Parts: sequence; structure tokens; C-alpha cells
Amino acid sequence: MRLATRRSLGACVALALAGTLLAPPAAQAADAALNDPISLEIGHIDAFNLLLGSDESVTLALKEDATGYHVLREPESVDLVVKQTALTTFSDTALVPEGMPRTVYRLPLGQNQNLIWPGWDTNALVPAYGADASAEFAVTAVDGPGEVWLWTSDSWGDPVSLLDGGGFELTPSGRILQPYPAHTHAAWAFTEPGVYELTVRADVAGEGRTTSSNTAKYTFVVGPGVAVDGAQSGYAPGDPLQLQASTDSAIRGGGYEWYAQCGSDAAPVRIAGQNGPVLAVGDASPYIGGAITARLIGDAGTEIARSSEVEIAGEGGVCGITAGTPTISGTAQVGKKLTARPGSWQPSGVKLGYRWLRNGAAIPKATGSSYTPAAADAGKRISVRVTGALSGTPSVSATSAAKTAKRGKLTAPRPRISGTAKAGRTLTARTGSWKPRGVKLSYRWAANGKAIPKATKSSYRVAKKYRGTRITVKMTGKKAGYTTAARTSSPKRIR
Repeated sequence: MRLATRRSLGACVALALAGTLLAPPAAQAADAALNDPISLEIGHIDAFNLLLGSDESVTLALKEDATGYHVLREPESVDLVVKQTALTTFSDTALVPEGMPRTVYRLPLGQNQNLIWPGWDTNALVPAYGADASAEFAVTAVDGPGEVWLWTSDSWGDPVSLLDGGGFELTPSGRILQPYPAHTHAAWAFTEPGVYELTVRADVAGEGRTTSSNTAKYTFVVGPGVAVDGAQSGYAPGDPLQLQASTDSAIRGGGYEWYAQCGSDAAPVRIAGQNGPVLAVGDASPYIGGAITARLIGDAGTEIARSSEVEIAGEGGVCGITAGTPTISGTAQVGKKLTARPGSWQPSGVKLGYRWLRNGAAIPKATGSSYTPAAADAGKRISVRVTGALSGTPSVSATSAAKTAKRGKLTAPRPRISGTAKAGRTLTARTGSWKPRGVKLSYRWAANGKAIPKATKSSYRVAKKYRGTRITVKMTGKKAGYTTAARTSSPKRIR
């Protein structure tokens, strides 16, 4: 048989069938099981998980890896959700258990990552009931709109019974056999959508003793659907929009996500902040002409089911965002502030974001409505991209025409000379306030307009040979991205 089983200890024949050898697990306390309501729609689940108490009593609990690792839960607190995607029609009748319809909601023997994978684990029995401990899961009640089927497969894929006395349908008198400690998975099938309740008890034998667990109730919610009500026949701009989602099967836990779509070719966009069964939007404008759907989300975070599209009909609104025409005001020059003018965006409530561009590439950290070109922008084409965002509609972007940023201009005051204008005395250049900050200044002293050799500092001691000449100082300012500027002082006659 192709049993999805892992046995802890036992006969060699059984091991050959079961595969991986497991050590007995550490004891887990039954009182550690969580009882908060939850829906599980994906993941590995040991629905019939046996716990061994310190007094060697046996408790039937549920263990799941969908929300964590080996999370223990009370079975009555969990809805095991079988999604619509589990609906299967068998093309090969040889793979269908005798008497079962070909079209069913099927949970396969091998794990499907998009569905739940329920099974059972009896390995905890080993310390008290031995390596050959057996367990029988007595199904004392099966309530639901259809039939429940359970089986495993041989190496050819043919169905093999796991029930006492053979057969594949779980009935109120059915007993699932687990003849040795193991971790086992099986194929499940449900013939109709709706809510099923299985009442189960474990009967255990080993080391010459027998005992029974508590009786637990398991709920399977099969093929749930979502409906949306409340849409009006027509909406106008400014009208509130309120819709109500509901499921045809009561599911504990989980939540909703709402999506809007403008046009059949557009991708649905989630409406932020709308996580409950009621969608409430103050202005229907951005949804008029489009469609809205509700999605039922399980506690493991994946989609269980979604509604059909609900058309938001009306006039005067435009589904989605209508972009304005951005422009840039201000002088495109290094050091001068530019301001983005976004233009007129519709509908009201669109949140605008800005991204400044240099030759079409994003400028790091330039995300405000204004931008002052830096040295790296000199000679480059500066533009701004404005992006409009509105919950439930795709973001829309528009980019302004570009402006070429010129080199900046330095504020260069005329220097003056301080000190006694006499041979042998020291003169000092007073620079004034150059702007912007960071201007690098250099000096050149001259006598009668001719440069004095090596006189390139901010001060100069006048040599005797320059008595009677007119001394000036020329200051030159440089800064990256700016045009170099030079200013010369008024002359001083040397005595």
C-alpha cells in the first residue's frame, strides 16, 4: 500500500510499508490545547491527535502546523475548511472507491499546499501502551448534507480501505483502524457542499490494557461560497457605497478582503482598511463603472472563497483615478527651489506622492512636493513624477515636462583690505559673506594690477619695493555645480 504513514516502532514488515522511523514524541499536556475559535484552510493537520497524560490517560486533540509548529487545539474550536478548489471529477474510475461519486470535494492522500491535509498521530501511546499499541477511531456520528469517504491507495493508486470490515464511507458505526503507533494521512472526500460534523472517540489497546479517550466533535466546512448584497441600481459621485458579504456556511474566525476592478483586463486591487463583512466607502466615485468582489480569508491567511463580481453602475463617476498634468514652477538652477504643480486629479480624496527625476532616473530621497537642484543636477534634465493613490483602485502616475538645470550663481561680495597701507606692514583681505555655504575661496594680491609672486594667502606683508604702488586683492570663489565668481577689492596706496 502507498500509506501516508510514519510508524514509531514495530515489526519490520510494517516498517517497510510505513517508511520513516520516528522516536516517541515528548509528552504534551491536554490542558495546553487552545480553544479560541479558528478556521484552518491550509496546512498539515493531525485531526485525530492522541495525547498521553501523566496518569496514562488518553486525550483526543487536534494538532496543526498551519499557524505555527505543532499547535494543539481543542477539536470543537476549529473549522476545517475544504475550499471550492477541492472540487474534483475523477477521470479514471479505477481510482474511485467503490460506490463513491466521481465528482467530490477531495483532499488528496499527498499534501496539496493549497488545501488542508488532515490525518492522525498515535505515536504518543508508545511509552504507556508499547510499540505495538493499537488505536481505533470510533466514528459515532456523521452529520452533514452528504457523504464522507476515507481511504488510502496502493502502489498502483487503487483505493484501499482503512475501516474496520472494509469499505470506504464513514458512517456512524465506522471505525478507522490504526494497528500500530504511527503518523498517518489519508484521502478524504465529501459529496456535497455544506457543514459536516464528525463525532469521534479513540479506543486504545496495548501491553494487556485498554482505554478510551474523550469524545470530540470535528467540523468540516466544505465548499463555502460568498455572496455580496446591498448594491444600488445606480450611483452618483458623492454617494456612499455600502455592501454586505455573507457565506452560505457559518465559519468561525477568518475575515474578509474587498477588491475593486476597473475593466475586465485590469487586475483587482485590494481596498485598504476594509477587513470585515461590510464594505463602507464614503464616496462611490472611483468605483462607478467598475466591479467589486469580496474574498473570504481563513486564519492561515489564504483565500477560502470569493464572491462573483458586483457591478457598481452609475453616471458621473470614473472608475479609477484620472491623472492631472503635472508642471514645475521655479527657475531650474542649482540652489533654486523648484515646486511641483500636480494639476487636477479626480476623484476627490486621491492621495498624491512625488518623485523627482534626473534624466529620467529617480533622485534619492527627493520625494517631496518641492526640490532644490544640487551640484549633481547641473546640466541635467529635471522632472517630477506624481502618483495618485486611492484605496481599491490602481495607482496612476503622470510625469511633468523636464527642465534643464543651469549652474548656480554664487553671491560674491566685494572684498576689502584692512590694515595700515605702509611698506613692512601686513594687510588682510576681508571676504564678506559668500553664499551658499561651502564656497572655497582663493586669494591673489597685486601691485598696480600686476600679481605679486607667492602672495596667495588671506593676508600679505607689504615688501618695501612696493612703496608708492596701489595694492589690491582678488578673491575667487568655487563650488561644485556653480559658476566660478571673482571679485577685486578697491586699491590702497602704499606709503
